[in-house]
Formats: sequence, C-alpha cells, structure tokens
Amino acid sequence: MMGYASLAQTDTGLHMRQRSRAFIIADPSDPTSPTSRILLISSDICMGNTGVRRSILDALSTDPVLGDLYTPSNTALVGTNSHLGVGGYLEDLLPQTTGLGYVNQTAQAIVDGTLNAIRKAHASLAPGSIRVGNTTLLGANRNRSLSVYTANPSEERAKY
Repeated sequence: MMGYASLAQTDTGLHMRQRSRAFIIADPSDPTSPTSRILLISSDICMGNTGVRRSILDALSTDPVLGDLYTPSNTALVGTNSHLGVGGYLEDLLPQTTGLGYVNQTAQAIVDGTLNAIRKAHASLAPGSIRVGNTTLLGANRNRSLSVYTANPSEERAKY
C-alpha cells in the first residue's frame, strides 16, 4: 500500500494580500508606439505563468486605451517567489494536481488585479530616470536555514 499526503487542504479568507505591480518604461519622443515601451509586471503569484500572461494580453488587446500599446513583444510577467499564494491558476498538470485543479475564479482574480495595476501605471506615466548600479551586500540575506544547510554533506558545503 502506498501512502499519500492529504490533498484536502483548502482555505478561505485572506492571510496576506497578493499584488501585481506594473512598471512601464516608455520613450517620450514616441509615446504612442508599442515599440517604444516595455511593460514589466511583477506579481506575487510565485511563477509568471504563460496562461496568466496570455489571459492578461487577451484582455489588454480589447482595451480601447491600452490595446495597441502592450503586446506579447513588449510585455513581461514575472512571479515573486512567494509561498503564500493561492493555487488553481496554473495550466500545467503537476501544479493542477497539487492545487486540486484549475480554478477559473482564482485565475480571473489574478488577471483582473494585474489589469488594474497596468491601468494605474499607464495613467501615472511621468518623466523619470533609470540608474544601474552594482554592489555587494554582505550578511544581508539568507536563502536557507543555517541548521538545514549544515546538515548537507561536507563535500557539498565545501563547494560554496
């Protein structure tokens, strides 16, 4: 007999709100051309999913203001690695299995919230600047628990 972890984990309510943040970089000398702008969406959904991206782009294509400006060639969706997110929005089999299937209401809430962020970013476009820097931060972050890391074999730890 094989044992399985319970998949009956469900939840209601909000523990922590998830956000989509939209950033638009546009060339002011050609403000109406989609080739002169980039839309970057950072969403608290763990993974930037092609199905969610496709749904966002489909909705944008019918928007009378945004439809011609944000296209597959100038829009990127990335997910913030959060373990607080909901399941049911990914179209691939494994996440659907562990998330108890595809939930259209969940996927649509992500799309609607993201569209709201895009509209706000578009409406608030203003001159700005981008600066690129490079630095080293020491002791600023830990990716893993030290006690868990030290349980790795010494030859593995010696690599790092």
